[in-house]
Order: sequence, then C-alpha cells, then structure tokens
Amino acid sequence: MIAVWLGARATARYLPNRKDLREKIYAAGPQLNYRTAEEAQPGDVLVFDAGGETRSTVSGAMVTTRFLMRGGAGIIVDGCMRDVPDLAAMPASFYLRCGHASSVSPLMMAVDYQVPVRIAGVTVAPGDYLIGERHGVLVIPASIIDKVLTKAMEHDEQEQFQRKLLLQGEPVYEVYPTLNEANKKKFEEFKKKR
Repeated sequence: MIAVWLGARATARYLPNRKDLREKIYAAGPQLNYRTAEEAQPGDVLVFDAGGETRSTVSGAMVTTRFLMRGGAGIIVDGCMRDVPDLAAMPASFYLRCGHASSVSPLMMAVDYQVPVRIAGVTVAPGDYLIGERHGVLVIPASIIDKVLTKAMEHDEQEQFQRKLLLQGEPVYEVYPTLNEANKKKFEEFKKKR
C-alpha cells in the first residue's frame, strides 16, 4: 500500500537534553510536539528529527490523536514514539525506528520547529513532498515536484505497457528493462490510443 502525502508541513528537531537550554526553550511556549499537532492542516505529515535516539520518545497516542483530528496524514520519526499498539490502530501511516515507553525527558529536548531536519541521513524541509510505502519514504523537494511527477507518470505508463506484453507471453528480454525496437513502436501506438 502506498500512502501519498501532501508534504512535510511540520518539522521539529530534538537535541540531547541540556537543562539550562531546555528551561529557556520550554518557558517560551508550548512543547513543540503539542504545537505541531495544534497547527496541523489536512494532509500534513509531521517529521521529527530525534537524531536516531532509541532510548526516548518524541510523542505518543494522545498528541497524535489531536494531530489526526486536525487532518494529519502521517508521522515520520528518526527515533521512537510511545503507545505503538494505539498508533497501529490509527488511520495514518507511521515510520519510526522503534517504540519505547519513556517520555522525551530527561534524554532529549525539542529545540527547533519548521526548519530543515535530518531523517536517516536525508534532509527534509518544510513543504517537501513525501511518498511513503512499506519499504520507506521518498522525499521530493517542492522545487522539482512537477518534473518528478511527469517523469514518474511516463515511467508508470511504460511499465503498464511492459506488464501487458509480459502477460501476453512476450519474452522478458524483448520487454524489460528496455523495450526492443519492435516493442518501442508498439508502445508509441499504445500511448496515442490513451
């Protein structure tokens, strides 16, 4: 199953806890995971950079419930979340390193909101387009989305044609990964009919 998301509208970055900074940041306003839930728009994906930390969590079922009620579509965490059985029952897609029973503190603190973040070695910026499936998540910068979608649709159309030929008994050598000359001509005719 593929989940197509509108974009990474909310990003949050966590760092290892440091008491003096944490007190200053948390005194300035609500915790960032609460803010990401309250400000969520329909189709949003929350992207939490927890630096791969697996001994602490960024959020759990309660705040996620609010995020979903505001129209959220999915959450990506380079780290852990609480309440994984509850999350699994929710109508959203989740990508995380693991589940854990702890809270954010005392190991981590939320420090940045709506900034580029790092998820498993990939930079994700607010507004990027994300496409997730069982194997992982594809990040597409907003500046190239039209080009990527055009290329993807062309590729999909060719694979549909190739699959059709294979189902009709054509040898794979003449069809995939590259169409032979005769099948290239058939493909051009196929596209004209669509």
